[in-house]
Amino acid sequence: MRISNSSTLGEVFTQPGVVSFMLDQVDYTASNDLSTIKLLEPSAGDGEFIVAALKRLRESSINFQFSFSDALKNIYAVEIDEINYNALIDRLFKECNLTQVELKNINLFKSDFLFLKLEITFDIIIGNPPYVRWDNLDQEYRKYLKDKFKCVKGRTDLYIAFYERCLGVLKKNGFLNFICSNRWFKSAYGKYLRKLIREKYSLSIVIDLEKANPFRSDVLGYPAITLIKNSSQSPLIDFYSTDDVNSLISSLDYSAISSKTLNADIWSMNTYYNELYNSKYYCKIEENCYSVKIGIATGKDAVFIRDASCADLEKDRMIPIIMSKDLNNHSAPQSYVINCFDKKKRVVNLNEYPLMKTYLEKYEDKLRSRHVAKKNPNHWFRTIDKIRYSDIDVLKILLPDISGTDKIKIGGQGYYPHHNLYYITSDLDDFHLKVLAGVLSSRFIKNQLELVSNKMNGGYPRWQSQNIKRLVIPNILSMNDEWKLEIVASYFSDNQAQIDSLLQESVVKASYIERRSMLLFEPEDDYA
Repeated sequence: MRISNSSTLGEVFTQPGVVSFMLDQVDYTASNDLSTIKLLEPSAGDGEFIVAALKRLRESSINFQFSFSDALKNIYAVEIDEINYNALIDRLFKECNLTQVELKNINLFKSDFLFLKLEITFDIIIGNPPYVRWDNLDQEYRKYLKDKFKCVKGRTDLYIAFYERCLGVLKKNGFLNFICSNRWFKSAYGKYLRKLIREKYSLSIVIDLEKANPFRSDVLGYPAITLIKNSSQSPLIDFYSTDDVNSLISSLDYSAISSKTLNADIWSMNTYYNELYNSKYYCKIEENCYSVKIGIATGKDAVFIRDASCADLEKDRMIPIIMSKDLNNHSAPQSYVINCFDKKKRVVNLNEYPLMKTYLEKYEDKLRSRHVAKKNPNHWFRTIDKIRYSDIDVLKILLPDISGTDKIKIGGQGYYPHHNLYYITSDLDDFHLKVLAGVLSSRFIKNQLELVSNKMNGGYPRWQSQNIKRLVIPNILSMNDEWKLEIVASYFSDNQAQIDSLLQESVVKASYIERRSMLLFEPEDDYA
């Protein structure tokens, strides 16, 4: 029910050294009396965590003179896949030397943890939850997740539901220790899980493993270890980073981060970004004089986007469109998008445009199969998005979702952006848009983008709308004109070194001070 085939079960098995380290983190060690500690592994795989835990439990039973067999009743393990479940059983016999009686004392479930009814709570929940993208879940399972879990919103990943379910069965002062993708720290779909943890739990430790590989196989993910306690939020989060999993048992780069970080719309474990976010000299892009938008989604580009040979359609229904592939071309874009809306954003009467009607009716079956058409069958021919007429002729900053270039493109007058482009317009004038183009070209911004976005394969950060809106820029409206003129001149002369120099923190602050000295009749604190 969950997914279409076993190859997409989200199985990624953890290296033994990492497992050992994570058990140490929650004090599940033989030097402690483990006789009453209830431990759960909700996605056990072939048993890496459970095997390691049972070895420690046996040694603890020797050290503290309690019944190992009886203590096994406190161990819970769940695995959905039959092959993995059988491999787990086999390892328990071979590596933990369990008897049949001892095996029966363990609470083992071949089940989907998210469906499993549990009437108890746990001192420790540990493991590596499955990563399964929303698109790989079937419709019935998606509906179940959205009905059951408050944190499952949008196009999420299955591990979000695992986090929420585990937090719900965690004892007071108990620990949840997962190794998992860190995408939920920054992604839109992680917003509600971040909110839940901020309000009810304590994020105690984060270990960034983006540059390491803590798994038994190569994985194109960005993992982190997160230790969460069922208690009120502590004032500091211990943040560690490493590019070598072997350093987990030796030394780690460490920094303490204020828990105020969790109040931001994303969780950046970078102290510098957090300081910028709270600085009086900086603000978000849309807190200045700019608007961040995304281009038109049609729902069927093969039908709605035409080349120059579109004489079979009414000219006033064709809007020139610019796409990401056009940004590096020297010639003007040659494509058009069929516009099904009037200037008041109302769907047009198809009968008033006989050429467009004849053309679209050729593809009626395909267009009616789209979700947007099923919602309103009378408007089966509409595109998903509407054209903003006011954005066609204005100057725009154009940003492709993924770009391997540092050059920020500005232009697009007379064209409407396609869905594969994000774009920014100025609420003031073209000059201020050019200033922002220069700012976005800086290493200052690229460094931020790497922090607030999830990188794609190849290491390129994503110019997604949600990431653009998170970027912190100098408060351009309060900067002196000379600074802005220098930014623009450096941008158009491709003087990257000068742009980076002008975006240094000391230069930004100096420009505020100069601006303040010219405003003799303004209260000093307004610009301090």
